[in-house]
Amino acid sequence: MALPSPEDIRKKADSAYKRFLKKWIAGEGGSFFPWPVKIAKTLDYDNYSEMIAASEKLESHSKEVKGWGYSIQNKTVRSRSRGTNPVPSKITFDTLEDLLRFIGKQKEFVAASQVARRLRESHPELEQWLVENVNQLHKYADKIDDLLKVTRYFADHINRDLHVRQLPIEVDTKFIEKNFSVLRLWLDQLFPSAVKYPTETDFARRYGLRVRQPHRAIRFLDENLQVELGVRIEELSLPLESLQSLPVTNTYIFIVEKRVNLNLLPAIKRGLAIRGEGNAVTRLQLLSFLHENPGFLLGRY
Repeated sequence: MALPSPEDIRKKADSAYKRFLKKWIAGEGGSFFPWPVKIAKTLDYDNYSEMIAASEKLESHSKEVKGWGYSIQNKTVRSRSRGTNPVPSKITFDTLEDLLRFIGKQKEFVAASQVARRLRESHPELEQWLVENVNQLHKYADKIDDLLKVTRYFADHINRDLHVRQLPIEVDTKFIEKNFSVLRLWLDQLFPSAVKYPTETDFARRYGLRVRQPHRAIRFLDENLQVELGVRIEELSLPLESLQSLPVTNTYIFIVEKRVNLNLLPAIKRGLAIRGEGNAVTRLQLLSFLHENPGFLLGRY
C-alpha cells in the first residue's frame, strides 16, 4: 500500500481533533498524545520510486523540518537500483500544539477553552451542555460575556415585569432575540421556575416577561350577560390579559375569523363572540374560560 500524503494526514488530523475535544472537555486530553497516524503496515515495494518520492514529501512537511506538526520514525529499506533509503514506519503528533498548528486550529481551541472556563466558573450546572456542544464552543467566544450577563440577570431578579428590550442588561437590544436558542437551553436548566409557559417559543412569553398584549374584538350576544360581567359596551376590543380577567361562566363562546361574522351573529342567550383573526386564534388558548365553557368555531375554523 502507498504512504499517506501530507493532505491525507491533514484530513485524519481534522477528525482526530474532534475526538480530542471530547476527551479534553472530560478532563482526559493529556492521554490523547502522542497520537499515531495510521499508515500501511506493508508498503508497495513494487513501485519503489513512487514510495521514496512519497517518503521525501512527507519528510519535507514533518516536524523535523518545520519545527511543528507530525513526527516521523523511519526504517531503512534497501534496493539494488536505489541503494539504502529511509521510509516512514511510524507517524505521530506528539503534542497538542503540533496538532493545532498543523490543522490551523490554534485560535479556535483558545476560543473554545475560554468559553469552557467562563461557563464552568459561572454555571457548573451546564457541564453536560459543554460536553454535548464541545465542537461548537469556539463559536460562542465573542458572545459568552453577554450571554452570561443575561443568565446573571435571571439569577438576580425574580420579578421580571419588563419588556425584553427594557431589561437592564448591557447587551445589544436584539441580542437576546438573536441568541434565543442557546439562552433557552441554559435558562431552562438553570432556572426551571422561570419558565412560565413551557410550550412557548417566544422568549418573552416563555419566561413571563411583559409583552405587547394582542387585542381581540368581542361582542356580547346577550344583554343580560353583558350586565352580569359589568361591561357597558356591546362590542369592544380588549387585550387578552383583560379578557382573561372576565368571570365568564355558563356561557356559549363563539369564535369567528372575520369581523363581519362577528357583527352578523344573532342574539343568543348567554352567548359571547370573540374574533380569532386567522392563525392568531392559537393565542386564545391562554383564556382559561375557553376550557370551562362550551365553545364553537365558526367560518373557516
